[in-house]
Amino acid sequence: AQFEDGKPDVTMLTTTDLTPEKIVWLVLSKEGKLSRTQDIKMPRISGKNAPSSLIQVNTRDTLYLVDKKGVAAAIPVHAVPETNDSKKGLSVQQITPFNGDIELAGMFSLPPKDQMKKQQIEGWYVLTATQEGMVKKTSLGELPGPSAGTFTLVKVNEGDALGWIHLTHGEDEVLLMTAGGSVIRFGEDQIRPMGLVAAGVKGIKLNKDDHVIGADIVSKVGDLLMVASDGSGKRVALKDFPSQGRHGQGVQAWKLPSKVRVVGMTIARGTYRVILQTSRLAPKAVRLDSAALLGRTARGRKILKISTNERVTMLISPERRFFK
Repeated sequence: AQFEDGKPDVTMLTTTDLTPEKIVWLVLSKEGKLSRTQDIKMPRISGKNAPSSLIQVNTRDTLYLVDKKGVAAAIPVHAVPETNDSKKGLSVQQITPFNGDIELAGMFSLPPKDQMKKQQIEGWYVLTATQEGMVKKTSLGELPGPSAGTFTLVKVNEGDALGWIHLTHGEDEVLLMTAGGSVIRFGEDQIRPMGLVAAGVKGIKLNKDDHVIGADIVSKVGDLLMVASDGSGKRVALKDFPSQGRHGQGVQAWKLPSKVRVVGMTIARGTYRVILQTSRLAPKAVRLDSAALLGRTARGRKILKISTNERVTMLISPERRFFK
């Protein structure tokens, strides 16, 4: 090391700096256990061991886990056990500051701060959406790094629940969909940046007994896939959804049969696979292009065969890491 004014020029290395860098998948099992895969190969996403959440991360990332009340914890990805058997993972409470029973709303990861600067994502935001249609965005610069305590990412109102978390660059468009089949699309510039303790603003006007079942970013390439409780689904081109002002009623994207509700949506290419959970059967992976590309007024077609006493309960979309 070189010395100047009697002070050593020393670069302090952290455990993250010494961690071998590779892209892997982080898996949350239905039992609430966290693990990371040993390589970039996506784990099995169908059958009884299908994950309840799945994101692609870099081993040098910081992982953020957020519960449905808006409380978050940050840990290094390398703290998550490495195994290709999700049953050998550790519970969220064992490797995060969370205590007691929690229900996670989502996870995301960020590279180290020096890499964020190199990749020009310092000015990006984390955007959240709740089941009651509240949306909020916060600068990534406000997020703390790994620590022994939790923090509030977003204030969630009583009776509401956080459901979706996305990273945006400030000029994206947001798309929300409700169980009743309504969709609204608006620019994220209509959401002013807010601090960690804020609750956000209304993204959509909800009809009585309706709620948001999905939120995504329109800048993604692909179509909008929507899946209903009766196993039917359809894709609709994004151009069919006009950009509107925030807190409108949106447009009708699907006229549903009686007692049928939309249970999930995502924006992706036709070859992308998602996980469908049902009330009885093991989760099953389906490709987006198994759903026909139709117009907003079309009823949709069966993409998953289920009995009359069964229903689709959730759509899970694996999230690939989009940072370099």
